[in-house]
Amino acid sequence: MSHTQEETRQAGMEYSEPVLAPTTNESFSLAPIPDGRVDGDARIVNYVQFYFYDRGGFDKWLVCSPQVNRESRVFASICEVDAGGRPFLGAASVQIHNIIPQDDHIVIVRGHIGWESDIRVRVSILAV
Repeated sequence: MSHTQEETRQAGMEYSEPVLAPTTNESFSLAPIPDGRVDGDARIVNYVQFYFYDRGGFDKWLVCSPQVNRESRVFASICEVDAGGRPFLGAASVQIHNIIPQDDHIVIVRGHIGWESDIRVRVSILAV
């Protein structure tokens, strides 16, 4: 068991190391936006959504595009969705705590679903 896995267990969170494949994977780019990078070009390199059932604390290993690496700026949102995949404001609280891009195009997302039984949620990832 790795150090990270042990810390997750000690924090009282369920540990799982699933690698989820995206349900949609759209890559597109915007016009260049100067942001101080060497190439002076910021663009969206990946937008992808993941659906899963869970409750309590979670760690998910999400497969993104090959352009995603540890230098990527990655943003995530989470919402509860119905059986048809439509977001709605339910009674459960849902949160993203950490987003960690890896060099192997994996993004680790840690979050929490404030509900006692599994509910369906969608995590959307935007990488720049």
